Amino acid sequence: WKLLADTLREAERDVGHHLGESLSGPVSQEMRRLLDRVDATTQYEGLSLDADLGGVGVRLGGEVRSFTQLSVGTQEQIAALFRLSIATHLGTPIVLDDHLTHTDPVRVRWFRDLLRAEAHRTQIVVLTCHPLDYLDEADLPEEGRPFRDRAAGLVRAVDLTQIIE
Repeated sequence: WKLLADTLREAERDVGHHLGESLSGPVSQEMRRLLDRVDATTQYEGLSLDADLGGVGVRLGGEVRSFTQLSVGTQEQIAALFRLSIATHLGTPIVLDDHLTHTDPVRVRWFRDLLRAEAHRTQIVVLTCHPLDYLDEADLPEEGRPFRDRAAGLVRAVDLTQIIE
């Protein structure tokens, strides 16, 4: 029994390690694009994950910084990019619940553009009290209407106050 359990744990670690390696690349690439857009001086080199897909930290300037050393907004952005990468990699939908509440306006706009582009490949559902963080003003439902479809049906904004009583 112990040999079987140890073998299964080792196999699980190996699979997690390989999945972590395949996901850390896309997340790191998007983080570099984001940071280059808002701060070209950042020496961001990548994301470090452990065998269980847990975040170890980010590589900055040749050293790994723990996630706890990063701002709450940066932690939120990495979490959103990581979840989006997993959903894209696995071909599954993703639900984001106000993942950008501590993110500055420049990065919010970048994420809004990224989510719109990713909607071509991945179904993304966002629950938010801040719709303009995720949508353009023209995407919002008109007064008295419960929803609005935009971008050839890729974006659907639903005002739940019009639907739920």
